[in-house]
Amino acid sequence: MNFWKQAFGGEKTGGGGNSAKPAPGASLIDKLHAFMTAQGLPAMKAYLTEHPELLSAQADELLTHAEDQKTKNVLEQHRRLLGLCRKIGHRRSVC
Repeated sequence: MNFWKQAFGGEKTGGGGNSAKPAPGASLIDKLHAFMTAQGLPAMKAYLTEHPELLSAQADELLTHAEDQKTKNVLEQHRRLLGLCRKIGHRRSVC
């Protein structure tokens, strides 16, 4: 199963609703998608503060799943950003 084709293709895995605010009980994929579609770095930082689970090894691993190069590039950019947040602390990072 390609999680990101599912997320970007509109087949939400749970929660539904606005991608910037997944419903309570939303999956980690939905939360990653909401983070990635947040409008600007301040919104991403606020979302990350609300969802520190996005800094987990499980979230990092999910960002390695891509079947096409375009999706892989987008996921890798966000994976690097979250890695920086994990390394120096998201409160100190630009995100």
